[in-house]
Amino acid sequence: MISIWLTPSEDDEEYLQKIINKLAHEFQAPVYYPHITLISPVYLKENELENSLSILVEKMLPLFVTLADINHSSNIWKTVFMELEKSPGLIDLQQQIVNQFSSVQPYEFLPHISLIYKEMAI
Repeated sequence: MISIWLTPSEDDEEYLQKIINKLAHEFQAPVYYPHITLISPVYLKENELENSLSILVEKMLPLFVTLADINHSSNIWKTVFMELEKSPGLIDLQQQIVNQFSSVQPYEFLPHISLIYKEMAI
């Protein structure tokens, strides 16, 4: 199983990684790379995935996302997260990726960047 992520620029990644690391340390939670999940799960071998996405990635321009809110939920993958605006560019990119794979399961795209993965009381 593979998930397809959009990762932040180097500066943004460093900033977000510090937050994720601090929360993980403070609450004994896993450390992971900051990302926006565009689609998950995808059941392909890595080389098939690379072939399917290589043309799309070559044409891709930098994408800017806007913070809509900081939120929390009981979903372990969205314990505390940054909600992002559904910009036309972000929606278009996600849809282009979905269109690359005919066999993907339906995925409700709610753009966000999780800051901690942990089951916690609200």
